[in-house]
Amino acid sequence: MRDARNGRDVRDMADGGDGPVLDPGYGALRWFFERLTPTNCQMQAYLPDDEPVPTTLPEGMMKKLKFRPVSLLEKRGLTPESCAALGFRANPRANKDVLLEMRNVFDWEERLASGLWLEADRKRKQDRRPNTQFCGKGQVGKKPEKSRRNEDDKWQWGWSEPVLIPYFNELGELVKLRPHKGGAAGGTAAGAERVYVPRDFASVADSAEKFSTVIICEGEFKAAVIWQEIGAGAALNYDDMQSPVGVCALPGISFAKNFKYRADLEDWLQLVGCKRVIVAFDDEDKRHKPMCQRFDAVKYARYLAQDLIAKLGINGLFVKLPEEWRTHGKADWDGAMVKLLKGEILS
Repeated sequence: MRDARNGRDVRDMADGGDGPVLDPGYGALRWFFERLTPTNCQMQAYLPDDEPVPTTLPEGMMKKLKFRPVSLLEKRGLTPESCAALGFRANPRANKDVLLEMRNVFDWEERLASGLWLEADRKRKQDRRPNTQFCGKGQVGKKPEKSRRNEDDKWQWGWSEPVLIPYFNELGELVKLRPHKGGAAGGTAAGAERVYVPRDFASVADSAEKFSTVIICEGEFKAAVIWQEIGAGAALNYDDMQSPVGVCALPGISFAKNFKYRADLEDWLQLVGCKRVIVAFDDEDKRHKPMCQRFDAVKYARYLAQDLIAKLGINGLFVKLPEEWRTHGKADWDGAMVKLLKGEILS
């Protein structure tokens, strides 16, 4: 029987098995994670003379781009204690040395299954190699439309050192590792399709997760802020925290209709005893987009809430984030936390 949530095969001792055995790729992934450096910072792009960095980056501007560390408290409202508990890891180019060391520890099949290594690409004349997303390379902006080779070729990639965000199961075991705004191939250990549930991996196995109310958002940093302030992580910052809410995140709003993510989500909601779910996706000003796209977040949030009501028999709500949370046209949980810390909005 396969326990996909734990990333392992479960074999019955009575049937001649010898206990839990890791699925392909998870041994290498966990070995890699154990050698990474904890972080509470992310790299922020900037231009000479502190010119604002536009969303669309021509190649000439990419060559001028530089990066500097900014604390996740300043950028996302996440405390160092929360970053440590959630297991965030740094992603410098020096991680390549760790990935190369894997050749002496794991065979090719294990490295490939981990998602940390890539198969040879004959068209580009590239041999088997480490996945650069796990040694510093990440998305830094969009390409101008005239520079794109096809509809999938829209991102400019640079050495932005995106934070590595670990996913832990209810036993505190690593089951996925995702570079912020990136990811490994689907079907690998690092790229497994999973709903993100923020957890203190050092202590989560000590007690069962039980949440009567659960908030569903989009994006790991948003979920981490909710976990920190009103979820299970609030005890790190507030001594009198009682009845924490549960929280989880989908990668994006459209994943509300993705079968694999929905199955993972529904299993977890039932496991924690959820009685009420609140869907609160980011709220972005999309007046510049075609009318058919302007209300996608609302449509997907309402759909998810209503569908969970029908399937699980629980109460469901859709919540629109407040206008006062908006920064650069977007209201989201981590942006609101930053504004709150600056005193720009009331608690």
